[in-house]
Amino acid sequence: MKNNKTALDLVFSALVSPTPFPRSPRKMVEILHNENKFSTKKLIELFGENTGETLSVRCLIEIINHVSFTTNKEREKHVLWAEGLLPEILGMHPYHEIHMAETEFIEYLFNEGRTLENIKEKIFTNQLKTPV
Repeated sequence: MKNNKTALDLVFSALVSPTPFPRSPRKMVEILHNENKFSTKKLIELFGENTGETLSVRCLIEIINHVSFTTNKEREKHVLWAEGLLPEILGMHPYHEIHMAETEFIEYLFNEGRTLENIKEKIFTNQLKTPV
């Protein structure tokens, strides 16, 4: 991402405060989740459909895969929340339980230069399988 800002930084700046304060990723997640500030719809309004959805997915994946929480209970609360939002954005069945291995592979695909549309296409054709 530009200027070494993470997706979480960008989402927090867009939806909560232009100055990410507090700068702790854990605290930003608490505010986005507990204060009901996270909104893919709002990100789409601000950045357009492709960028807004992509930013939304990348932020949720960052929360699941990279944010450190102080307790297991806190981690479970925020990670389950993020995992619960992903299937709808990705066009998966609403009852699909996304798992960390899937989010790691989606992140890998993004890092390889794949677009969100390409990743969604793989999901629709049931090709989203982690390499063996």
